[in-house]
Amino acid sequence: MDKKAGRTKKGLAAAMSVDPSRISDIIKGTRNIFAYEIPIIAKYLDITDAAALAYLNGIELSNDEDHNELSINQDALNEAIEMVSENKIAQELSPKERTFLIIKAYQERIEANYLHPSFLRGYLADREKA
Repeated sequence: MDKKAGRTKKGLAAAMSVDPSRISDIIKGTRNIFAYEIPIIAKYLDITDAAALAYLNGIELSNDEDHNELSINQDALNEAIEMVSENKIAQELSPKERTFLIIKAYQERIEANYLHPSFLRGYLADREKA
């Protein structure tokens, strides 16, 4: 956490309504982050949801140091998160795989301006074949 900017593990824990030790667990990689926590983390860190999602997965989004210029369609992201969260097969994936799937669903939603329910079935079926 960036103590110079007034952001601390304790402050993030308070924003997320969790014990501060859970933040340490997240940093160590021993606690998963739930989809509904991403907007909370993003707001606390003053970055976009997409930047938080990417940061939590080690994905570099742009050359902009604070990633505040990244544009995101919040409705599309929420739709992608909801679709993946409600899929029973996707729930069995690792957190990193689910996050990747959320990103793919978001991209599909943006490109097609619609997220068809068959998207996950097709993607997960292709994954099973690999």
